[in-house]
Amino acid sequence: MAITTPTPRLAALGAAIRARRAELRMSREAVAEAGGPSVATQKRVEAGLNSTDIEVDTQRAFETALRLPAGWVTDFLAGRIAAETSDGSVTILQTASGARLLVAVTDGVTRLSPSERKVITALIDALDEESDS
Repeated sequence: MAITTPTPRLAALGAAIRARRAELRMSREAVAEAGGPSVATQKRVEAGLNSTDIEVDTQRAFETALRLPAGWVTDFLAGRIAAETSDGSVTILQTASGARLLVAVTDGVTRLSPSERKVITALIDALDEESDS
């Protein structure tokens, strides 16, 4: 059953997919042509209006077309990948626990790679656990 109000994690997924598409300079049509989901599905996911259970085929289609590692969507929804926001020069990662950390001041073009995000997220989580002790 589809929802009409985005949950925070689904909205974050939509924003991350939209940002990745923009980073690759791909239109929704180009994503669909590259093996991604239909334009209508992309619009729904980017708006966070999809059901909480995105079909595995749709997840794989996004990962293929947007050149993301296999399992990226599942990991993102499970909170194993941090949400990243950027205003063009400052990048902030937010872990599943809600911890936020300024991680990079860049030239507005450079972005963190998935492996850099993973390392930084692990460090944030470790610091989070340490501060809870």
